Amino acid sequence: MPDGNALSRRSGASVPEVRRSRHGERGAVFLLTVYFAALMLLAFGGLSLQRTVVETRAAEVSRSQRQAFYLAEGALDSVLQDLRQDITAVPDGQGTALSTGPGIAT
Repeated sequence: MPDGNALSRRSGASVPEVRRSRHGERGAVFLLTVYFAALMLLAFGGLSLQRTVVETRAAEVSRSQRQAFYLAEGALDSVLQDLRQDITAVPDGQGTALSTGPGIAT
C-alpha cells in the first residue's frame, strides 16, 4: 500500500494538497446539486403559475357563460309573462279570454 510519500513522488503533490482538491470537488458537486434543485423548483413554480392563470381564465369564462345564460333565461321568462298577460286580455268574441295552456286564466 503506498504511503503519502510515494503518492507525492508520483503525482508531485503532497497528501494535504490531494485532500484539499477532493474537498473542492465535493464543494463543486454540492453547488451543482443546489443549482439543479433551484432550477427544478423554479420550473415547477413557473408551471404552477401558468396552470393557475389558465384555471382562473377558465373560471372567468364559465362564470360569464352562466351569467349570460341566466340573463337570457330571465329575459325569456319576462317576455313570456308579458305575452301571457296580453293573450288573456284579448276576448275570443264570446266574452271570454283566450286560453292557451295551464296557468292562464280564462
